[in-house]
Amino acid sequence: MKNVEQQLLEIESQLAEATREQGLISARISGLHAHRDALKQLLDQQASQEAAGLSHPSLSAVGKSDAIVSVLRAAGRPLAIREIVTALHEAGRMSENYNGVSVYLQTLLSEGRVRRPERGRYVADWATDVGRTT
Repeated sequence: MKNVEQQLLEIESQLAEATREQGLISARISGLHAHRDALKQLLDQQASQEAAGLSHPSLSAVGKSDAIVSVLRAAGRPLAIREIVTALHEAGRMSENYNGVSVYLQTLLSEGRVRRPERGRYVADWATDVGRTT
């Protein structure tokens, strides 16, 4: 009888270990699915950017003002602040937010580097921004 009890304890121990391993593997699989889905989403965003003519080179190496002007130039149409923030995020500048971009746009407006052709929309002013690096 003791031999059977020992076998039962051993099987229960193995079952508990296998169940723990199964949980770890399930978590790993879920993480891989999430990573794959995020990469697919990134590829889809890049493809839609390129199709819309909004492809931006990496803007992480330039200042915020130049990055905003670069986004506006690449868009070729007036953009709202939220669209500018989205484009900056897509270009790898994940720390940019609505308030920060809004403040910089006011400075860029006063410098004449951007214009506001309509309420809440901005474009790069090519005439006053020629020769500046972005």
